[in-house]
Formats: sequence, C-alpha cells, structure tokens
Amino acid sequence: MMASSRALRRCAAAPLPRPVAGLEEPAATSGEDGYKDGYQMTERYSIAQARNHLPRLVHHAEEGRLIELTRRGKPVAVIVSMEQYEHLAAHRPSFWDAVQAFRERHGTDGLELSDEDFANLRGRGPGRGVSW
Repeated sequence: MMASSRALRRCAAAPLPRPVAGLEEPAATSGEDGYKDGYQMTERYSIAQARNHLPRLVHHAEEGRLIELTRRGKPVAVIVSMEQYEHLAAHRPSFWDAVQAFRERHGTDGLELSDEDFANLRGRGPGRGVSW
C-alpha cells in the first residue's frame, strides 16, 4: 500500500526522535565533511524510534550518515547508504591473488631469495626477561 504524499511530507517535517535513553547524543563533528578523526559519526536510535521515522533515517543514510539501531541499548544493526554498502560488499582479491598482482606490477620474477637471506633477521638470544 502506498503512503499518501501528505503523510510523507508530515513524516519528513517531523523532528527526529532523541537518541536512545542512556546513550550519548550524536556527537558534533569536528570537520566540515562530517567526519571526526577520520571516522564518520554515528547516530543511534532504538528500533521503535527507527520504525516511526524510517523515511527520514533513510534520507540521512543517503546523505552519508551512519545510523545505528539498538535493541535494549545494545547495537544490533546499521543503516548505510547503497554507495557505502557496495563499497563494503565489493569483491576483494584473496591474499594469494594480491601477492601475485604485486609480483606482476613490481617485476619480482628475477628476485632470488634463499634461507641465507633470512638467517640473520632475528637474534639467536633468549630474548628479554619477563616477570610475572
């Protein structure tokens, strides 16, 4: 069933709920780009609050905000934009494929390594003393 445009406007105009009791307000960001110390700030809402304001929270996610959903004060889910999801879900090469690609890019075919090259990398001593 499709919601009326009037209902959607009313939902968009309604203020967002306050974050879950006992949790901090979404912290102010330190940069103009919405990031603090390289990490984007997260807004936390209970599942009940999210249910009542889902369209608004989805718009916030589309803008790049991270929305954390909680149940009884514990984080259980996150709403992220499709762009962020696609980045997280992107295919990553296996470790071996990455090593092979590195070798191809940097031409390590002629590099010969033997056990002697690694023989003196670590001292033969007992190491440092540890007291318990």
